Amino acid sequence: MDDARLVFSVGCGHEFQAHQLVQGGLPAGKLTAFAIDGMLTMLDHLQRYGWPTILEGVRSGVAAAAPAGGGGSVSEQLRLAAERYLEDLIVEQWAGIDFGADLAFVDRQVSCGRIGIIDILARDRATDGFVVIELKRDQGDDEAFGQLSRYMGWVAGNMPQPEGVNVAGIIIAAEITPKLEAAARTNADVRLMEYAVGLQLRSADEGHVKKGQP
Repeated sequence: MDDARLVFSVGCGHEFQAHQLVQGGLPAGKLTAFAIDGMLTMLDHLQRYGWPTILEGVRSGVAAAAPAGGGGSVSEQLRLAAERYLEDLIVEQWAGIDFGADLAFVDRQVSCGRIGIIDILARDRATDGFVVIELKRDQGDDEAFGQLSRYMGWVAGNMPQPEGVNVAGIIIAAEITPKLEAAARTNADVRLMEYAVGLQLRSADEGHVKKGQP
């Protein structure tokens, strides 16, 4: 596929972009928005498992995310389903994400013993300091910020840092709330990022769908 985006083509000349992380339009300063083009399951999953399995995975993810009774908008269902794949998306698309600093991926699901498990651990190439990345899913704001702070403290006490360099942290959330902003102001080493998911339907007449695509 020559387009960098991975798109489902769904009969009658429509295409369905099941997952798209778009710029959040956040204020300048400590808040950074990022964009990733892709699908819930990634090209890598497509190559491994094929279209039938991928399609079933997306259907299952959206169905599992739907509120009891079938309520909730399509966008909300997609957002909840996308959270299941968010970590995979970030790792797979690492080179194309603007974190506000030049970060090198170190590892994911890093155990901190009884403290918990770090979602993603990175290193700032400019300072050689560690950066803890926490994905806020269904936690409350206080819980997410407290968890990130604990992980940053654990890294500071258990992993070698250059002298004079603090461990940094990033919280990635579907929504940056005023409570989360207020908490982040207490620590200059914490940055906030926002992601969003969306659905796009485009007519074949607009030339976006090529005949013969799966």
